[in-house]
Amino acid sequence: MKAIYLCCVVLLGLITTPASAATTEDLIRQVIDQNLDASQREDSQAYMATMHSQSLAWVPTKKAIQDIFGNYKLNYSLDQFHYITQENEYAYARVWIRTTKVSGPTFHNNKLEALIVFKQEGDTWKVWSQANMQIQYLD
Repeated sequence: MKAIYLCCVVLLGLITTPASAATTEDLIRQVIDQNLDASQREDSQAYMATMHSQSLAWVPTKKAIQDIFGNYKLNYSLDQFHYITQENEYAYARVWIRTTKVSGPTFHNNKLEALIVFKQEGDTWKVWSQANMQIQYLD
């Protein structure tokens, strides 16, 4: 009888235990998805919200996306996502992002492989820096 009671207590505990918090991988993927969604909507404020405010890339990135959003209508999609690891306050992911022109001046549709470094700002992961590894032109 004790064994049955113990099993019931264990099973009840498993059933009522809340789902575990999102993993670093899940949170990093969410940042990438938010970044691409902001790009698709041409929302520079939402895009910059995915960037760490202390990143050395913050100012040049803000200028670049304003120029891009002002001159082009582009489609963005994540072709591949590979979470690498987390070391202390940094996390790393490798991505393939496809960018194709809808309208605007001359643009080469492409698929970009990038290594992205993330750093927490408060409790939120943000893009810290990006190293473009290779680009494949699609046209």
